[in-house]
Amino acid sequence: MQRVEELSIVVDENIEIQSDVVEHNWKAIKIVGLLDFALIGIFAKISIILAQAEISIFAISTYNTDYILIKSDKLDKAINALQDNGYNFI
Repeated sequence: MQRVEELSIVVDENIEIQSDVVEHNWKAIKIVGLLDFALIGIFAKISIILAQAEISIFAISTYNTDYILIKSDKLDKAINALQDNGYNFI
């Protein structure tokens, strides 16, 4: 049996979590659109743009949607960097 070494849980900040390892002040950017599994590099391009802007990310992929979590104080800078590279926000 494989031993579990780590578990990350992402919840809305308004939900009360009893833990000494909770990290707050994240904002999510949702990548809108159906992303076929055959598509290559979408997430990589976005993360490279943000890395070049010196913005660290926490990436989450689900079956239907991808999210990039960014610290709240870096959100405006992230949006500007992505918009400067042709990404649109709705």
